[in-house]
Amino acid sequence: MSARTEGAERKRRQSPTGRLQRPRLSSTLPGSKILAERVRERASGGKLKWGSLFKMMEDLDSRLRDELTLHKLFAIEDANARYFDQKEPVFGIEVAEKFPSLAYDIEEAGRCLALERSTASVFHSIRSLEGGIRALSRCLRIPDPTRANDRSWGNALKSLNGQITSRWPGSSARLNGDGQFFDTAYAALAAMQNPWRNATMHLDQKYTQEEARHILEVVGGFMRRLSFRMDENGEPKVPLLASPSDEPQT
Repeated sequence: MSARTEGAERKRRQSPTGRLQRPRLSSTLPGSKILAERVRERASGGKLKWGSLFKMMEDLDSRLRDELTLHKLFAIEDANARYFDQKEPVFGIEVAEKFPSLAYDIEEAGRCLALERSTASVFHSIRSLEGGIRALSRCLRIPDPTRANDRSWGNALKSLNGQITSRWPGSSARLNGDGQFFDTAYAALAAMQNPWRNATMHLDQKYTQEEARHILEVVGGFMRRLSFRMDENGEPKVPLLASPSDEPQT
């Protein structure tokens, strides 16, 4: 580097202008952003003195502090950050691809947990299970309910149990294959119905952060297991029975 180039570089570093970059303030702080850009423009001529720059920076600091008082800032614990950022699907890629209609509730279950809104997190976790029940029913060729009363968990589980019992009568028929899969899925849903699903609908029920995390993990595990067998439309469905008369009644 020549002496002239070195001198120019030294002068640039010593000048207030040489260290100023374009401001990267959020649009939610408009006053501070405008003032920061004005400081940069004033300095672009290369004639701004350090004293003037310090004064303008003090004004910027004061305006920034004032604008920040109009905003609420929340800090998320490291252990919960992944549930908020969701760089990867909360329940895994398989569930995200097989059950796209559940994306909203699964994402909200994670974000509510990250923000320590534990009861809201449980609400969304349980809602996502309804997509699992619907997929199981479709896979067993149970028609989607048309009446609102038939969409309750109780009626849906009753239909599931009836189909499972008809297709795989006796415990020996449920020791492996689809018989075991559907029997296990039904038992898991029935176990979650009263303590979680039904309780969540009552005003006096609240959940701690630990309980919400546990429920999110259990529901996630259940949905992952379903996604290995079917998608949200129940595909691939169980085979048709030998004849229409052999189809179990729901």
